[in-house]
Amino acid sequence: MEGTPLGRYVARLEDVILARWKTVDLPISDRARGVAGRVGVRYRVSPDGRTSGVELSASSGYALLDTLALRAIPERVPPFPAEMGRMAPLWHDVSLRYDNPYVATGL
Repeated sequence: MEGTPLGRYVARLEDVILARWKTVDLPISDRARGVAGRVGVRYRVSPDGRTSGVELSASSGYALLDTLALRAIPERVPPFPAEMGRMAPLWHDVSLRYDNPYVATGL
C-alpha cells in the first residue's frame, strides 16, 4: 500500500499526527511518577480532511496520556488528493508512544 495514492496519503496523515504528538509534554508530577506508554487512537477522515469519531483503540493505562493522544488528532488534516479519486471516508488507526524522559534517563 505504501506506493499507492492511499498509502502515500496515510503516511502524510501519520506525519501530521506524529508532529503534533512530539510536542506533548506531561506535567513534571506525572513524569516523576513514571507515566509512559503507548496509546492506540482510531479516527475517521472525510475526503475534505475533516476528522471525526476520534476514540481510543488501546489505552496506555494513564488517563492523562490517553487524553493527550486523543487531542493529537487535529480537527482537519490534508484533504484526499485528487489521485485517490472519489473515495468514501476512511478510518485510520495510529499508535502513539510516549517515552518518559525521567524513565529513559533514570532521573
